[in-house]
Amino acid sequence: MVIVAIGTTLLYLYAEPQNPRAGGSTDRDVLVASEPIPAGTTAKRALAEGSLDIESIPMKDVLEGAVGNIEILDGQVTLVDISPGQQILTTLFGETASTDTE
Repeated sequence: MVIVAIGTTLLYLYAEPQNPRAGGSTDRDVLVASEPIPAGTTAKRALAEGSLDIESIPMKDVLEGAVGNIEILDGQVTLVDISPGQQILTTLFGETASTDTE
């Protein structure tokens, strides 16, 4: 769990949006689900199947941990189902998908 927490924190820091007041753009390219993505799907598979798009989103609307580069999620799978229109966040991906057995 500690390693997962550290990894998630490092991914967040890497994907953190630039501060527009520091000379950055007022928009940011972010991966967004274009159709439902079931838990357990790799980011690269979702991209290959056309389930992900890159959208330019105003900085004020970019969620914390939003991903703009698919390489950040290399080797990880969705931990939960992702709905169309949802921004792709580092916290939605991990090493294995959880399943409910009840």
